[in-house]
Amino acid sequence: MQPGTLPPGLVLVVALLSVSFGGLFARWAAMPALAVTAWRVTLATLIVWLARALWHRFRPPATVEPYLTHDVLRARWQATACGVLLALHFATWITSLGFTTVAESTLLADSTPVWVLLIGWMALGRRPQPRQWAALVLAAAGIVVLIGGEISAGISLGNVLAVASAVFMALYLLLAEAAQRVLRFGQFVAHSYAVAAVVAWALVLATSTSAAWNVAQIPSSSWAALFGVAVVSQCIGHGGFNYSVRSLPPAAVSLTILGEPVIAGLLAWGLLGEVPAAAFYPGAVLVLAGVGLAAWPTQSGSRGSRAGGAGGAGIPQGRP
Repeated sequence: MQPGTLPPGLVLVVALLSVSFGGLFARWAAMPALAVTAWRVTLATLIVWLARALWHRFRPPATVEPYLTHDVLRARWQATACGVLLALHFATWITSLGFTTVAESTLLADSTPVWVLLIGWMALGRRPQPRQWAALVLAAAGIVVLIGGEISAGISLGNVLAVASAVFMALYLLLAEAAQRVLRFGQFVAHSYAVAAVVAWALVLATSTSAAWNVAQIPSSSWAALFGVAVVSQCIGHGGFNYSVRSLPPAAVSLTILGEPVIAGLLAWGLLGEVPAAAFYPGAVLVLAGVGLAAWPTQSGSRGSRAGGAGGAGIPQGRP
């Protein structure tokens, strides 16, 4: 399907609503976090590979792309690293839902654009602009407020895990940007998802999470939630974001994603009866202000600015 076949604005709205259900699906699955992670990426991988097979069946490529060139091999290694990071991102984020509210977990996990700025500066020499420094300070202050406000309640581990998931996603996005200079989007997603599934199942086996492989004992309600998080949050949600970013400015997509914590929090409040702790509100204002500044486009049109600012962080290819 060519860009523009569907209205990108409408697709973006549907994608935002879809990913906002990710935390709820994970809760409804009523399974260990690693089991949900393994089945989420496995089902999503099967769907992506089936979609690619059908696409190439009816729309075969005009040319055969090289497979063993130096650039392609390097890009595939980068995609492999992305798959590992994707599995770690899901494992930490879904685990965080067992220790904190959906609203707080989603908010902290969506601080990824700020971590892209920080890691890009430290590892790649992409020095943030003054406005981006302000974003880092605001978001860091919000994270401290959220985590610090929960220490007395004894559930701060969830917020720490959510922040870790944001860091893993930031590393994923920086590597994904490099890999997709060579690999097509479909190739990259199929490869990284498959690696993520392998890593997720390795974590399941290493931790003896038997609930994941006892297929016969998984109730139908859990299967429904697992298919929901794979199809709705992963394929429709993140697939919709990536579709929209082909036609809309990445900054617009990134700014739209900032609505996810709000929608997810409202859904969790209405459907799960979760009321965020008092520290959530001031922390949310600071984090969203910081992420908003980080996501706003820079004046420079260079690719380095794109990756270091909203562009790189505005293409969410892993989390719900």
